[in-house]
Formats: sequence, C-alpha cells, structure tokens
Amino acid sequence: MAYAQKPQLTSPAGNALYPSLTVPDMGPNDAWRGSGGKYNVKLLMDPADCKEFIAEIDRLYDENYEEQCKKANKKTLKKANKPYSDHTDKDGNPSGMIQFTFSMKAKGTTKTGEQFDRKPKFFGPDGGTIPFEEVPLLGNGSVLKVSHFIDGWNVSSSGAGVSLRIRGVQILKVIERDTGGNAADHGFSS
Repeated sequence: MAYAQKPQLTSPAGNALYPSLTVPDMGPNDAWRGSGGKYNVKLLMDPADCKEFIAEIDRLYDENYEEQCKKANKKTLKKANKPYSDHTDKDGNPSGMIQFTFSMKAKGTTKTGEQFDRKPKFFGPDGGTIPFEEVPLLGNGSVLKVSHFIDGWNVSSSGAGVSLRIRGVQILKVIERDTGGNAADHGFSS
C-alpha cells in the first residue's frame, strides 16, 4: 500500500490493556530503545461489537497480501499474523474477547532520510483536543477508540501482513495507572 493510499480507520470503543500512549515503550531489546521506542496499546473488544471492524481489517489484509505477491512476482507468500487475536487471561484461558494491537514509532528516519519525532493526538469524549502534556497516565480498563491507518508490509521472516498504526486516541473513560502506592502499601514503615 502506497503511503498516500493507506486506509484510515477508527476502531470501535475498547478496554485498554497495557497502554503506553504518553511514554514510549522501550521494549525488550536495543532495537526499540535505539529507535526511541513505540507508543502502543492493546484494545479488548466483545466480538459482537467489532465484526465490521474485523471484516475491514481482513479485507485490507487480503488486499495487501495480493499486492505483496505481485511485487515479489510470486503466487504465494508466507502470511503474517493479523493485528488481532482471541484474548487469553493471565492463566492462558480464553476470555471471550478479541485483542487488537495498535502502535506508533516515537522517533525514526523516513525512507527519504528525514528524522521524525511524533506523539499520538488525544481527544476527549466530546471530541475536544487534549494537550499531550495533560493526558493522564492511562491504565488497564480505560475505554478508548483509536484512529489509525493500515500499514501493509512484507518481511521474509514474518510474511505479508498489516499493522494498525496510531494516529489519534479518543479517551472515553479514564482508569489511571496504579503507580505503586505509598510506603505503607509496600510494607515499609518509619
């Protein structure tokens, strides 16, 4: 998918899981740290609430797969995982929810050599802009919608796939992240 033609979508409302939207996630290895990290969030949705959203992602996934096969001049290519999956709880049991993964590189260099430094845009329930500096530290269970574009790609190790790249976030309900409590919460006393 050519950059100018990347489809832009808005997700249905979902419950945030491990949101890292105001501070980039530096990830498990130096590759992310060297790039300035990624803003990311997983959204959990009831399958009944996201059927049309899944159908549109699947359509664009298939469209990208065909385009990548043509580019590579091959009839078939390896297929990467889709940017959603059945969610499992911490014990590995199915939760009955669908998990969508959204991300955005915080810093990097374009193919033309230009440096970029970016952050998601934030909006309140009424659609009004929230300045980045005023966005609370969002925690699990916050209810969000994510404006994103579909980024199609093909990598030999993973296959042809699509990613959901964050553009903006509408915050519908805030659950602030627990930052650890006070000394007494940790069993410390004077």
